[in-house]
Amino acid sequence: MHPKKEQWGLSAYWFSLNMEGAALLTILIPVTLVRLSRTGHIGELARLASLAAILAMMVPPIAGAYSDRQRRQGKPRKPMLWWGTTANVVGLMIIPYARSITVLTLLFVLMIVGQSGAQSAYQAMMPEVLPQNQWGKASGYMGLASLLGTVAGLGFAGFSGTNVSYRAIAMVLVVGALCTTVWVHEPKGPVTSTGPHVKVRNHRDFVRVFWARFLVLLGQTFLMTFILYFFRDVLHVSSPATQTAMVAGLALVGAAVSTVFMGRLSDRVSRKFIVFFAGLPMAIAALGFGLDPRLSLVALWAVLYGVGYGAFLSVDWALGLESIPDLANVARDLGVWGIASNFPSVIAPAIGGWILLHAADPKSGYQILFLLASGTFFLGSVAVLLVGRRRPPKAWSPVLAWIVGVVVGIYVKLRYHVRVLGEIPAYYGATLVVGNHGHDIEGMAIPEILLKSRHFGDRVISAGSQRLMEPGFLPTRMPWPWGRWLSRINLGGLLWKLGVRPIENEPLFRPISSWGYTVFKSYGNLLITEVFIQEVVDFLTQGQVPPMFLRDLWSPRYVAIAVTPRAVTILKEPYRKFCKDEIRQRVRRQMDDILSSVGPGDVLYLTPEGRYTEDGRLGRFRHFWYEAVEHIPNVVLAATSYDLLRPGSLHMWIHFSAWNHHDEASSVLTSIRPMTASHLVAHVLKCCPAVSWDQALELAIQLWQEDKDKFIWANDLKVDANKVIGQALSFVQSSTWEKTGALGDARFPYVADLITYYENQWQETELAWRHLAVARAVSATPEVGL
Repeated sequence: MHPKKEQWGLSAYWFSLNMEGAALLTILIPVTLVRLSRTGHIGELARLASLAAILAMMVPPIAGAYSDRQRRQGKPRKPMLWWGTTANVVGLMIIPYARSITVLTLLFVLMIVGQSGAQSAYQAMMPEVLPQNQWGKASGYMGLASLLGTVAGLGFAGFSGTNVSYRAIAMVLVVGALCTTVWVHEPKGPVTSTGPHVKVRNHRDFVRVFWARFLVLLGQTFLMTFILYFFRDVLHVSSPATQTAMVAGLALVGAAVSTVFMGRLSDRVSRKFIVFFAGLPMAIAALGFGLDPRLSLVALWAVLYGVGYGAFLSVDWALGLESIPDLANVARDLGVWGIASNFPSVIAPAIGGWILLHAADPKSGYQILFLLASGTFFLGSVAVLLVGRRRPPKAWSPVLAWIVGVVVGIYVKLRYHVRVLGEIPAYYGATLVVGNHGHDIEGMAIPEILLKSRHFGDRVISAGSQRLMEPGFLPTRMPWPWGRWLSRINLGGLLWKLGVRPIENEPLFRPISSWGYTVFKSYGNLLITEVFIQEVVDFLTQGQVPPMFLRDLWSPRYVAIAVTPRAVTILKEPYRKFCKDEIRQRVRRQMDDILSSVGPGDVLYLTPEGRYTEDGRLGRFRHFWYEAVEHIPNVVLAATSYDLLRPGSLHMWIHFSAWNHHDEASSVLTSIRPMTASHLVAHVLKCCPAVSWDQALELAIQLWQEDKDKFIWANDLKVDANKVIGQALSFVQSSTWEKTGALGDARFPYVADLITYYENQWQETELAWRHLAVARAVSATPEVGL
């Protein structure tokens, strides 16, 4: 099919819909209401228009979602277009014979439901049959079709009888549907994409375009709904319907001049600026109608309004498509987007009707109405300028941080046994707190402790995994099924306000859902068959036929398997290269952002290992540590230990200590690690595996007494060593460790054997203690001159 013929094919039905829309509420329905109710026609028009507009808001998202589902199953959208058109045509053919407001209302509702259902399927065709670089041109064609349809509708309604106009519109709808059916060829089979349609920026852009469109169309509805009564009640023309058609025709002449030209131009320049400049002449024209409504100037205001309206129509569709968050559900999202068109039809007649009914006289009422329209045009023009702007997230919310800190503190106190050894060193200026990484509890407990130690308003910034800022994270940390049903929630925005800053700690090996989210943020909701190699697709779908999209990766249905870690090699090109480049740039950007955000009085909490320890030993400090310590001279070490062999709630010990820059930080952090009853018991069982349990208890107590001045010990050992060591030893004795040689804990699933885990920490701590003792002794020895 020739691209130009498809452009006209798409525009044909749009012409029909706009012909109907222009004539219906502007002339035909008002004239019909005057025939049925000569005294209450204004109120009836407001009620009828509002009721129909409510349906026009409710039907498209539902019908659009159904149409999207049909397309994913390989079925075309055109049958829904024809069912809706049929209902619409039936209403149009019968409505001239209505003899009561009730019958008129029922038929009008039938027409709106049919029109909305057909439009939901129709408007989703454009992004499926045309490439993105033709959206602006297509929007221009559709803008021209909108103008021509409006001219035709107003012409028939203004110069012909109502019965003839209703039938003419019905015939044009059938012809338009036939043209679209014949000239537009939908892709066969289930919906797929040949590549990324659009860069997904932010859902905020969709909201901004929505409100900009809403405001512009609200002003238009103020004008179009009551313009016929304005000519009759204020300008006192002999034939209001004919005058409305003539003035609207002048406006559309101005619009026709700008529509196609601006549509083509919008493929080369930012569309938001075209919408901005389009709203200004519309605002001036509405202002002119309100302040100087002389019949001799009406033509000027009409042409000026038309130029702006034509420019708006030329880019309206293209800008809307570019702002839609998810093109895989384009009909549904366009249905939501269409609420911006229909909601003005709900409130504008009600607001306008109230203003006109309560005004001191008709002239002042219409003056207020048109000034209000001018204001909405101007606000819509300004609102569209916000599209594409990135407002940085609020860096810190002290009130929220303290509220959450209190809640977290209560939670930690009730669920865990957390104790702090020593005072937290206080510095004037920024402070870097560095800790080892054993469990998620550190990320809750240590920032909360640091926050309580600072003045109100001082920030505690903590560097956390990038996974915290992605959907699909909660299921990995929350009990099933709660985590599963919260799988779509992304806590990134909340955590940012609490001072958590992401750092990429798994650059090339991470959950499948994380790879998918990286691609999703830039390319949209693609099919997983486009993004992942076939092996991963089979692993995720498990042989199921329905198509699966990236967003499904963090849905309750798939999240359990989508969190499986895989290497970057599971991605197809060009997404593999994109992710590598993106992650490389992201790491550098994240480090710079974190360091630049730390100011005087702030605390940065960092676990430089970047991952949990699986064998108990302290991991290698990553590069960020070396940059952070150069940027922040005041450093506090926070060594943590867990007493996992103790029964009951999890015991956690934290030891804070200032760092002397002359000592190696990793050695100091290891040497000040709190030693617990679990360490004593594990060391005895590893060193003396043949002793009895009673002998093991005696050896552990003896070891504690010999080394209590060497290590940093948990306070409960100092209070009653016999009791806590006995508890830990009894726990091991009652376990399967003696038979299997391994002792695990569900709270530390990555640790294969706790006895080996604690023995490794004992050996590492003792070695670090000796190393520092020798180094300090050497540095304290005075040099002897030769």
